Amino acid sequence: MDYDPFIEANNYEEDQAIKAEKRAQKQREKEEHVKRLEAKRASKLAEIEAKRDLLN
Repeated sequence: MDYDPFIEANNYEEDQAIKAEKRAQKQREKEEHVKRLEAKRASKLAEIEAKRDLLN
């Protein structure tokens, strides 16, 4: 039987660290996406406002 609890514990800790990094990366990607959407919305609103100013 090749069971070593220290190796198993180390593997578990490494797996948890990998999962935590993936969660953090996903959160960063979500935040980046929200920022891009906000910028796009602001740009579109500015464009609409500029067209409205030209028509008046």
